[in-house]
Amino acid sequence: MVEVLILKYQNRKLYDRTNSSYVTGSKILAMVRSGCRVQIVEKESGKVVTGPVLAQSLLDENENQFYSLASVAMLERIIRDGGFEQFSKKFL
Repeated sequence: MVEVLILKYQNRKLYDRTNSSYVTGSKILAMVRSGCRVQIVEKESGKVVTGPVLAQSLLDENENQFYSLASVAMLERIIRDGGFEQFSKKFL
């Protein structure tokens, strides 16, 4: 069950309908870390975009970590394995 519904507007703003406030990607990550389940939906189309928004928020938060050789090697491995979904099936 979704605890927090977030609407994504065309201008990339994120609105938490559950708590009636605009939120940032960092705030969404904090919600997830605290145990909340979130669902992010494009306001115009109704398309569920939870995965891409969480991934982008995580990348934005950890931008400086992607300069290390280990991080680059991991990203290359994910790409070679056919993307994140195929890569993650090996570990989950």
